[in-house]
Amino acid sequence: MSNWKGNSCILLGLVGVMGYHVHERSAWRAEIEALNQEVLKVELSEKGIEAGESLMEAESQILPVARFDMAVEHILEQLLESVVPESPEFRIKAMQEVCYKLVVIAKKQDAALPDLKNFINSRKDRNYPILIASEGKFGTGIQSASSEFRPWVPLNRPTFEFAFPPTLRIGLIGCLERIGSKRSIEVLESILKKSSSGVEVSLAFRALERLMPGKWNEPAKAAAQEILQNPAHELEQDLLHKHGKDYLFAMLMDIGDSAYIDNIENLMVSEDGRLERGILNYVRSVLGADGVPIYEELFRNEDIRDLRERFFLVGLASDYVGQSRDADRFVESVITDADYPSMLRMRAAQSLNGFNLFVNERVELSEPIAKRRIELIEEMLPSIPAEESDLRMLLGATQQVLFQQQISE
Repeated sequence: MSNWKGNSCILLGLVGVMGYHVHERSAWRAEIEALNQEVLKVELSEKGIEAGESLMEAESQILPVARFDMAVEHILEQLLESVVPESPEFRIKAMQEVCYKLVVIAKKQDAALPDLKNFINSRKDRNYPILIASEGKFGTGIQSASSEFRPWVPLNRPTFEFAFPPTLRIGLIGCLERIGSKRSIEVLESILKKSSSGVEVSLAFRALERLMPGKWNEPAKAAAQEILQNPAHELEQDLLHKHGKDYLFAMLMDIGDSAYIDNIENLMVSEDGRLERGILNYVRSVLGADGVPIYEELFRNEDIRDLRERFFLVGLASDYVGQSRDADRFVESVITDADYPSMLRMRAAQSLNGFNLFVNERVELSEPIAKRRIELIEEMLPSIPAEESDLRMLLGATQQVLFQQQISE
């Protein structure tokens, strides 16, 4: 029995290659297992195999008979021409079939590499629906990306948790990692060095690091610099690839490279006035509290009109209240200035208690920081008029939370 067998279904084996960790009790795992069974029943009936056999037994018969003899070039042509229905009830089934074919390619090992290399060098691709494994209050599920897709989780760390490959080329990166041979590493290296997509470069780097750790930092830095200096504008309209900078800066953070910090001044705001959150996360990781003046300058930039973007900037600064005078002054100025929207001021006040609502992350407060925040609230309260009772009450409640934190320590 090949090493593809086991408790994981065909699809999840491939997705795992792409860096997605699947919890054994994921709520949607059973659904995908059921879809596997449905597809295999059709295949089995066509081949005259009993439908009652297990998934593992069925796979061992279906792959050699129905799939394994197909030429890689032919499979790639099918994948390139495949149409994934828009309707949600058929989309997952269609994507499961895509992954099934990718598995077949990977099972051919080095024999698949000439056709894979030719296809990758051709720069052809096929976009699939972006389906993301999401955690919600009702459990884990699959979320379909909208036209407003922005690929980050809190602190805009780009997600690598796609439920299915979002493009054919990204699926092939998974195939190459699964093959894992010296020759497949060479193809991955060529993607790292030559791709114009920040998403592909980042994924290829991760795959290479898992296969042969510690050798790829310098090529990754060079690739990031080339793409950031000479972006492929044709990718900027693509739902996924237009966020390539987010993936590149996440990669630079993984490497621990801070050299680019002096070259990002003009990259932090997009042409439509949105924050480039991947870059801001890089600033945060490199500069820490020293990044607060950057957040304040952006906050006061009139090109940024979306209130949610201002929320985010104040949230980044509030992490450092109590340890940075710049942060103290900036956040205090937002809370006490009646010209700012009340929701912004209220959230800024609430973030002082240690749970940052803007980035959905709790900040551990030391006793000196909690003490300084209590003092800062004391300094603010006299400047807030009595008619702003909600804000005053919230500041008082935040102060009590900080007192409790000190007592518990």
